[in-house]
Amino acid sequence: MTTLPRYIRLTAAAGVLTTAAFGGYVLSHLEVIPETGRRRLMLISPETERRLGEMNFRKILQQHQNQILPLTDPRAKMVRYVGERIAKASNRPDFNWEFVVIDSPEENAFCLPGGKICVYTGLFKQLRHQDGLAAVLSHEVAHALARHSAEQISLGSLFSIMLLFLSPEASTVVASAYSLAFDLPKSREHESEADAIGLDLMAKACFDPRASPEMFADWAKKDHIKAFKYFSTHPPSSERAQNLQKLLKGPMDRYNHHCHDVQKLYRN
Repeated sequence: MTTLPRYIRLTAAAGVLTTAAFGGYVLSHLEVIPETGRRRLMLISPETERRLGEMNFRKILQQHQNQILPLTDPRAKMVRYVGERIAKASNRPDFNWEFVVIDSPEENAFCLPGGKICVYTGLFKQLRHQDGLAAVLSHEVAHALARHSAEQISLGSLFSIMLLFLSPEASTVVASAYSLAFDLPKSREHESEADAIGLDLMAKACFDPRASPEMFADWAKKDHIKAFKYFSTHPPSSERAQNLQKLLKGPMDRYNHHCHDVQKLYRN
């Protein structure tokens, strides 16, 4: 039997050890999302994530300093009122929740790590009522609770390390394939997960959960692009409305059984 050269055996052994060490590192950084039970890779600590969120939030406040609505503005009051009810329902006092409204025609809202949520005034044109705003804010709070930003950073960091072992040409091809086959589907998964978690948060905060599928059904009527779902960071609004409708029973039971007196209190 021919014996392999020593350098080949050493290289193979080093490869096995490196693979084992890498696998052990990955396994040691797997965690479960409490709200959904999904397992995922997490390389960033909550403290680091919150520092990043705080830093980026301050940059946004500086960038839009002349567009931030004062707390006396009715829209800012509503966002803060609804947001604080949802934040309380999340039962995460370790988060430093902040809600700001930016005067901009964009019909959007977004969340930064650690509970920093920004709403554009353009969004109000798309909302029927306060429960619709609660649907948006619950979705954004859910992103923070599930630590989706930290998960994206973790996966991106791991992928960047892998690219170091490839040529520039191969890296470009692999990066494009990664985006289409993994990054975009993961983003859509995060959106669907935040929809589901947000539905439960709405019920806990005593906002009508039916407003969430209703809102996406409204947005589906205005969607101009019906195809190319797999090139998007978000699932189609019609699909989100249908999925949320299927998840309504549990949140609605909670809302109907526990929120009658609370709703009366908030309305008075």
